[in-house]
Amino acid sequence: MRRSLIAASAAIIAAITGCSSDAAPLPAAPDPLVTVTASLEAPSVPVGDTIHAIAEVRDTDGKVLTNQSIAWSSSDTSIATVSGNGLVKGRRLGKAKIRARLKDAADSTELTVTPPATPPVVPPEPPPWSPPVSPADAPWPASPSELPP
Repeated sequence: MRRSLIAASAAIIAAITGCSSDAAPLPAAPDPLVTVTASLEAPSVPVGDTIHAIAEVRDTDGKVLTNQSIAWSSSDTSIATVSGNGLVKGRRLGKAKIRARLKDAADSTELTVTPPATPPVVPPEPPPWSPPVSPADAPWPASPSELPP
């Protein structure tokens, strides 16, 4: 009788709490918290040029995590765009924030798009070289005695 009382008590407790042996397993624990730090190869880029954005990901112990899939975005894509691999292109003058995100962690850094670089001044090419004219081929007299009077 004691065993049946224990079994009955366990069944009542399970029914009250909603527990059963068929219950779904608890969800897996979330990934460890990470921090993301965004930076740029340079603080500015000329219109039409590109630079790389860099994201450093660290776990809660400060260990750098590699091969993380970063989601990149720009606060203003008319000023600067950023590709999925962090290549940032200046589109027009202005400032935009470049954002790196991994799960719930994110960081952004400011980019300034500057005027396009001016091409270097190239001096004009000199005229083609001409060989010297020999006295016999010259269009003028070769000696003073050949001058007309």
